[in-house]
Amino acid sequence: MAALIPNALRIYRFHPENLDPIAVYIEEFSPTSSRMTVQCYAQAWTAYWGAHGERGVENFVITCSAEYVADNLTWGNNGLFTKAMEKRQATYLRRIVQAIQSEFRAQQEPAQ
Repeated sequence: MAALIPNALRIYRFHPENLDPIAVYIEEFSPTSSRMTVQCYAQAWTAYWGAHGERGVENFVITCSAEYVADNLTWGNNGLFTKAMEKRQATYLRRIVQAIQSEFRAQQEPAQ
């Protein structure tokens, strides 16, 4: 039987400027492994990290480049899009990842 993990599911919803509303679902499987699902408009992307360190996937995402995170979110989609669509989607997804990183950073800053 699987053990329950405190805060195993975290949901972030926000509406960054010049993008549709974003929902981020973090599923924490252990202190060092998580899955992140990003939903924006009518699309969704998912990435799994089996070893992201003990500070949590939010901190991990903040410290990575937007390109790395976007690549992981689209990894399972290889071969499903034309090259032009891949480029447009990658550009769009990088903007979404940058907005997520900004939101995660803002939530870590102490309230003033």
